[in-house]
Amino acid sequence: MDYDIIGDIHGQADKLEALLRTLGYRDTAGAWHHPERQAIFVGDFLDRGPAQLGSIDIARRMVDAGVALAVKGLARYAPQRLSDVPSVMAGRTRKVLAVASEHGHRRLILGAWGCGAFGLDSAMMAGIFAEALKEFGGAFNEIAFAITDWSPEQCFIGPFHHVFGAAE
Repeated sequence: MDYDIIGDIHGQADKLEALLRTLGYRDTAGAWHHPERQAIFVGDFLDRGPAQLGSIDIARRMVDAGVALAVKGLARYAPQRLSDVPSVMAGRTRKVLAVASEHGHRRLILGAWGCGAFGLDSAMMAGIFAEALKEFGGAFNEIAFAITDWSPEQCFIGPFHHVFGAAE
């Protein structure tokens, strides 16, 4: 089975539905289904979007129907947990890479999880990805980091360029 990894919904139910539709999912029997793939929700389901409950409802119905999995997001406002962030993110990274590897995926498109809205350190995340990828040896032929960064100092993509090299 192939997987669609969907991250950081942030209460954007309409955008989530549009994405699912674009990916070929259909709303049947109260949950979005795909004939050949399963969704894996990672990251944060809410915190600022206009449809907090709608986002949760879509994901919950899919998980309850057995057509999706969900990995809980970090609590945004939990300063007492800041010391947990590196190990939590390293664990999540390894889990996503393990699922991709286990199912024979050789090309990945990844993001800088949490480095934008949640302010995680991009250099930390680049390092976490680099360490986790070492564990998987040559499991992947191609990895692209799709990171939006309009900042003049390249504060989000820069650390990834430093660790992995700039895109050709």
